[in-house]
Amino acid sequence: MNADEKKKNIARRAERILDIAKVMASSLGCQVENRIEEIQLHYEGYAEPGYDTEFGLVATGNWNTIDTYDHSTRSHTVVSNLPKRIADLFERMGIECEWSDEWTECGSCYKLVRTNPDSYGWTQSFYFDENNGDCTCVECLKDDAENYLSGLEGNSNVANTMDEINPSDYGYIQVNEDSYQTGFHPGQNDDPHKIAKELDSKGITRYLFNIDSVGQFDSNWSVYVHSSEEHLLNPCDCEDCDGDCDNCNDSDDCDDCDCANDCEWCEASDKKESAQVVVNTNDHPCKHCGTGLNAGETPCWKCGIDNPTRN
Repeated sequence: MNADEKKKNIARRAERILDIAKVMASSLGCQVENRIEEIQLHYEGYAEPGYDTEFGLVATGNWNTIDTYDHSTRSHTVVSNLPKRIADLFERMGIECEWSDEWTECGSCYKLVRTNPDSYGWTQSFYFDENNGDCTCVECLKDDAENYLSGLEGNSNVANTMDEINPSDYGYIQVNEDSYQTGFHPGQNDDPHKIAKELDSKGITRYLFNIDSVGQFDSNWSVYVHSSEEHLLNPCDCEDCDGDCDNCNDSDDCDDCDCANDCEWCEASDKKESAQVVVNTNDHPCKHCGTGLNAGETPCWKCGIDNPTRN
């Protein structure tokens, strides 16, 4: 018997067990009936990172023993242990049993994702669309990551939580070198809403937040801006360049001065060229820096000193 046939055989047995349990529960009252009805079989396994199952079969439900509590005697009375007996049978058959209030199915592939933490470092591996109630797992999101990330843009109330989807791989530039921190420890007071407001003021709309890691009392996160708006992070002082000129882009046009491409001679190549022509023909180097030139009444193009004394 191959793996697929074995899976089908186990699934049929599990379904038969649930049918029998429902008949048994019908004579035990609504509380037991509802509990058995809650049990669901899932046939596609996990999409949650770190989880796996041999046959791809998972059952979700409330496996606690059903009981009642008598306040006068302060004692519990067992009504039915049927859910626990079903779980024991399933686990012996190779079916994983999970709690129904901690897991949900991906609406695309029907694999299971965890909705409640299982550790301090847990982050969700799915995206929940509040508009239509759809849940999409990380495996399906990777197939359409660009649209997923664009849906997070411009909103400081949401963030990418999945390590498997790195914004840098989809045209986004990380703004911060070190992670921002928010938490209970001193100094962990970075606020994504304030950062979003600052980016908005610069006309940046294609930004998103990314959860780098979480702990028991804090979280580390980063900000990404799409490369199409990277130039708006450090806007130019020029009036007409729209943030896209040689000066804004730190061009390599200026080879002769130490201005880091931020002087009047770097802003336009014709100015630089005309200055060099004067240097070559009149040979009047600036006495202050020994290299540049005071051409007429203008400052030295090299050091910027007004009317330096010539040699």
